[in-house]
Amino acid sequence: MYKMLIADDEPIEIEGIKKIIEKNFEDITIVKEAKNGREVIEYFQGNSPDIAFLDIKMPGIDGISALKEIRKMNRKTKIVILSAYDDFQYAKESISLDAYEYLLKPVRRKKIIEVLENIIKNIKSERKEANKKVRLQEEIINIKSIVEEKLISFILEGGSEKIKEICTNENIFKINIDTAHLIGIRTDEKNREFVESKIKKSFKSKVNSIMSTYNDNIYILIEEEEADEYWIKKSLEKIERELKNNINEELIYWYEKNNYFEDIKKNVIKIIGKLNTINTNMDFNDENRLRICKEVLNFDLNYYNEFEKMLGYIMKKTNSRDLNFYEEINEIVSFLQYGAFMEKNEIYFKNSKEMIKNKRSKSSIKNAILVDLDTYVKLCRSNDLIENVKDYIVKNYDSKIKLEDLSYKFAISTFYLSKLFKQETGQNFIEFLTHIRIEKAKKMLKEGIQVKDVYRRVGYSDPNYFSRMFKKITGISPSKYVSKN
Repeated sequence: MYKMLIADDEPIEIEGIKKIIEKNFEDITIVKEAKNGREVIEYFQGNSPDIAFLDIKMPGIDGISALKEIRKMNRKTKIVILSAYDDFQYAKESISLDAYEYLLKPVRRKKIIEVLENIIKNIKSERKEANKKVRLQEEIINIKSIVEEKLISFILEGGSEKIKEICTNENIFKINIDTAHLIGIRTDEKNREFVESKIKKSFKSKVNSIMSTYNDNIYILIEEEEADEYWIKKSLEKIERELKNNINEELIYWYEKNNYFEDIKKNVIKIIGKLNTINTNMDFNDENRLRICKEVLNFDLNYYNEFEKMLGYIMKKTNSRDLNFYEEINEIVSFLQYGAFMEKNEIYFKNSKEMIKNKRSKSSIKNAILVDLDTYVKLCRSNDLIENVKDYIVKNYDSKIKLEDLSYKFAISTFYLSKLFKQETGQNFIEFLTHIRIEKAKKMLKEGIQVKDVYRRVGYSDPNYFSRMFKKITGISPSKYVSKN
């Protein structure tokens, strides 16, 4: 069925069209008759007929004005303008407002039938295409659900190229699994539902990722450009705290960074092996302690978890008055200080050392060590961070990049990123981005690309603003630059 509105200030005109429709089109229902443009607009505010015939000259708001307002609300209705005026300007304006047809009165019965038949054919085609898209979307959702649930199984069973094709498909996941982060989390009946809900909240709702299960464990595959290891570490730490507070269990996980697509199966197998062999009650001997300290200083995500467990182990096995605790924990901090000094030629973990010296409580010392470690990681990471930010800007200069987007992507506050960027580069974010864009623009102009095309290609939406920035950097306008080169 097709719903139709007719608007004309002459009742005889409306009756004439109605008779033609009643006699020739059983599937068209007249849902509204209007005498002026105001009635038409009011009707469209709450309804969406399939077809509308509007007289161009009606009292008050005319057909063209009504059409302008309708198009602000509705782009789908097929609107035919009826006019007693053979005026090219009216016809031109109607077409510019996406009118389906412009008919001159008196309209022959045959012409009305022809126009309505064409409209119905057009609507049928659109509905068919819309249904096709809905079915395709349903199929995609189904495929996505199956692949997400069974991704690890599919990787282990082979057919990797097909998996890659599905994962990178922009209509399904649009994830580059060649260089993705891969995390495995050990779960059981007691904690699975809780862990799964926290993963959805911490990862799925924030970054482009896939969550899959295999042998009751949960696996997350995260797009490399969506997050870095530090952000992942902080997200896992938050889940671990909540798991400890709510269920009194530790979070057991293992992390691998996929650098090549060919490595993904090997990394999955490695994670499965690690999840099966990690012992929550392991005895942290001197060799293990030294290895764990070394790895946390190298920012290995997997060892942060073990490092906290090691501190907890030392606290648990010694009582509050046991001097062995201070000796053992001092040895751990000494490992950290030595490793950090050898790497950065600076003394770190001073606060932790001071608290151990003053024999503060176990929990306060543990917290001090974790804060000092986090400070060290942040300081060491800042150089790499800014290099990564600069690299991202260079690769995406033609997009709409905002400092807020970068701060979210690299898991750092906007204020701190701005301060750090200026400190490391000598320029603020906008200055750096502008210089990159103008250098790219100069290259394009030398290659013969026109100014009207260049400004969009380098990320600007306003040609005047582009010209001002170009002149500010180069001293001359883009057109003068072209003539000089």
